[in-house]
This record gives sequence, structure tokens and C-alpha cells, in this order.
Amino acid sequence: MTGTPDAIGALLGTGPRRVVPLPEPAERERLRVAYGLAKSETAQALGISASTLTAWEQGRRDPQGEGRAAYARLLEGIAAQLAAELPVETLPEREAQAEAGAVEQQAVMLDQRPDGSLVMADAAPCVQCGQPSVYRAQGRPMHLGGFCRPPVPGPCPPPSLYP
Repeated sequence: MTGTPDAIGALLGTGPRRVVPLPEPAERERLRVAYGLAKSETAQALGISASTLTAWEQGRRDPQGEGRAAYARLLEGIAAQLAAELPVETLPEREAQAEAGAVEQQAVMLDQRPDGSLVMADAAPCVQCGQPSVYRAQGRPMHLGGFCRPPVPGPCPPPSLYP
């Protein structure tokens, strides 16, 4: 047996190692720009180069380790602050509007933990536009504030009735 109890204890003391979820690359850049952060200042705060941040935002590289955790925390904080500035609407209200044919692009409150951080999970198709989203609204995948980025120019399709 090569491991020592101290080394095993140290590994167990750090807790389970899980991949920290991140928004899709395009959403990462959209959040940073919407918040008004320059690429250089964001990279400096994360302790990386601007070219590394560009690679993360373009999906050419995937953040790892502590840098990934810090980046996820930054993006989550940005998303929470931006969501706090948007009007709140719940999914049942949106469903009623869809049935009445009066759907407009309005904000939806994303799921939050008791500490105010946003609930994020593996990317899944948004219930409104079908594009991947790591955010959840009432447990369903949805983009920040309910604002979707359609794959082609034009308005986001109206939401269907949710399963």
C-alpha cells in the first residue's frame, strides 16, 4: 500500500471534485459585455491573458481547475446582478400570455440558491428557443432573464406550453 493516511485525509478533506458548470462560450462573452467589462480587465482579475479569455469565450479552450471556478463565480455574479435589474415574470404568467397570443420578450426570474447565487446545471435546450442554456427557471432550462439569442436573425419564437 503506497498511500498514507495523511495523504488520503487531505484528498477527502477537499471534498468531491466536480466540474463547475459554465454557460456556453457565446453566453460568457455576452454576459461580460452586457455588464460592461473589458476583456483586458476581466482577464487581469482572473489572472489570465486576454488571449486565454478570448479562447474561453470562443469555445476554443475550456477553463480548468481554480481558474474555471473563479470564472464560473464571476459569470454567476454578473448574471445575478443583471437579472436583478430586469423585470420579473414567472413561467405560468408567460404561459398564460402565450395562450392569449400576447407574448412579448420579457424577463423571467432564474432559480437562485438561498445565498442568492444562480442555479446552474449541465447545458440543456432552452424551453423558449432550443439553444443550450445552463441557467434554470422553475427547474427548466432558460437563458438569462428569459432573453434568447436566436440562431438566425429575427425574433425569438414564442414559448410553447411547457411539459
